[in-house]
Amino acid sequence: MSTSAPDGGPTAAPLAFPQFADLGRIPLTTITAAGGQTEQMPDGSYRTWLAISGQPAAGEPAYLAEIDPFQRTVLRTFPMPNAQGAWGVSVAENGDVFASTYGEGRAYWLPWGEDEIVDLGPAGPDTSFLWEGDTDEDGVLYAGTFEGFGGPPVPQGRLVSWDPRNDSFRDYGSFGNPAFTNVRSVAVDGDTIYVGVGPTTGFFAVDAVTGAKTQLPFPPGYAATDQYTYQMDVAGDYMYVRFLGGASPIVSWLWDLDLEQWVPGGDFGTWNGQSVSDPVNAQQQVWLVQNGTLVRYDPGSTSVVEHTTMTGLGEAKGLNTVVDPVTGKTLVVFAQPNGQMALYDPVTGEGDLVAVQGLTGTTASPRSIAVGPDGRVYAGGWFTFDRGLVAYDPDTAAWTNYPFPHQTEAITTIGDTMYLGVYPDAQLFAYKPAEPFGPNNPRKLFELGPQGQSRPWAIAPAGDQVAIGTSPVSGLTNGMLALYDPDTENLRIVPGVGTGQQVVSLAYRSGVLYAGTLGCCPGQTDGKLFAVDVSTAQVLWEKVPLPGQKGVNALAFDPTGRLYGMAAGTMFEFNVTTRAVVRQRTFWPYDWSTVTNFVPRAVNLTWDPNDGHLYGSAISHVFRVNPTTMTETHPNIRGNMYAWDHVSGAQYWTQYRGFNLITGRWYAPPS
Repeated sequence: MSTSAPDGGPTAAPLAFPQFADLGRIPLTTITAAGGQTEQMPDGSYRTWLAISGQPAAGEPAYLAEIDPFQRTVLRTFPMPNAQGAWGVSVAENGDVFASTYGEGRAYWLPWGEDEIVDLGPAGPDTSFLWEGDTDEDGVLYAGTFEGFGGPPVPQGRLVSWDPRNDSFRDYGSFGNPAFTNVRSVAVDGDTIYVGVGPTTGFFAVDAVTGAKTQLPFPPGYAATDQYTYQMDVAGDYMYVRFLGGASPIVSWLWDLDLEQWVPGGDFGTWNGQSVSDPVNAQQQVWLVQNGTLVRYDPGSTSVVEHTTMTGLGEAKGLNTVVDPVTGKTLVVFAQPNGQMALYDPVTGEGDLVAVQGLTGTTASPRSIAVGPDGRVYAGGWFTFDRGLVAYDPDTAAWTNYPFPHQTEAITTIGDTMYLGVYPDAQLFAYKPAEPFGPNNPRKLFELGPQGQSRPWAIAPAGDQVAIGTSPVSGLTNGMLALYDPDTENLRIVPGVGTGQQVVSLAYRSGVLYAGTLGCCPGQTDGKLFAVDVSTAQVLWEKVPLPGQKGVNALAFDPTGRLYGMAAGTMFEFNVTTRAVVRQRTFWPYDWSTVTNFVPRAVNLTWDPNDGHLYGSAISHVFRVNPTTMTETHPNIRGNMYAWDHVSGAQYWTQYRGFNLITGRWYAPPS
């Protein structure tokens, strides 16, 4: 058999398949400030210190930025080589600056007057997070931990300190409840260290000298058990405390440091931490952000005494007052999570929010990928507060960045619409690529945060409905399956799916939606398969298809109605009529007993009608499975997230620690 060129010239050799190409790094970049503090330094100058998140695996670690708050210009930066970011930035009275980082749970120390930051190492062998910290008058750093490298189960969080006088950590230990896995907030008042834990709520005082711990009562009428004692900041004779998380509303309350009790009537609403200003007058009034507005708050009357025109704000990083050396004016300064900084003049009532000159973005880790209705490949980024969505055009090899300031956990195309599942609060957005990108495109449809949901892992068509599977917020155990009608905008919750588990995979056929669950991390229960009648939103049946496997993490139908699923490295075929597993095959053994965290997007599955094979990715392997023999025929290619173009047959996945986009093709594009 020969092939002729169209012009009658030399015979062209047939293209060889499979073909693979590295399309380079996915250009997701972000400026994300997780932690910050503004203080007057020993030489009289004012400085704002922001921790900008990064990706050490991409050669772009987090860094500490020293900023002139008046010019809003970066003066110096200090890379933190092993850190992904820092929720905690603490400035000691002597001018030393500390960053409490996550990724490897390391503390970094910039001594006053020095030009190099010091890596103090991790607080312990299992520590993956150091949360927000505080310092005492001797320059000792106190911070709480998350022991993400331990377990399973994950050990309790601990309070630790680092003393510059002896260059060593002290371990104050945990707080007596396995549910206290995070020591989330720390505040220092003399020899008392106040400690907030979660995700089961707890509030403690620790004697800095003896290490003795005292559990403290909650505010009057506070009954939540599913929240973190998330933030604490001392200002004068008061400590401002915020409880956040779970399905309960945010609660913020004043603690009287002298009386060691909650201030009567001291509920000050939704405080958008991370900090309040130092007291500005004899009444100890402070500036803080409440319900997105910069306000002046009076702890004596427990009331807001001044609202400003600065509204629509997010979490305030490094909020404090500063005195302008040129004009002598006292101004309020703070940063936002996207790195922008505000200056507000309380006398004139004027303020603005601008980008900081010299603050550079870092690579963001891709969090989701999918092929859109326009044939472009879309990717959403992790912890992105500015340009969190990009698209790759296979025809032009060009990337487009979009100002979508969200962390997108899942993307699914249904018709001409892309559905974007966003963390936190399990939000769902609808985006139509054929229409201009703007304030209402993508359009927010709903959120499941009030129902205690956090991450939308799975989105799929279910007839004329859109199905969404979610995981709960930290502290709760029940995920959720929801059905959304795009025409009527009616949202229904399917009862009985996700109890004690996360809903992570979806597939639809003939009026029935099949949902797979993940019973791992926390917990160690077997993954389940549910069948749901879409018309009634009722469960028809449930089954554990693979005993011992903790997740049914991907699902796909073939044209004849055979249902295929993936646990981790094990595939199975399921007969939905007999409700039984027909076959199963383990390609890559997976030990669930050692797992403390499992991300469902690591497993993906699709049926390709063009060549009748199953494709996807599972625990860092890209696979191609012949369904007749259930044999895996893909070359040994590593990969993470996966997407498939049903029109061209092109496949896409991420590689090189998830930062690069790879394309593969097993056959010529369908004619």
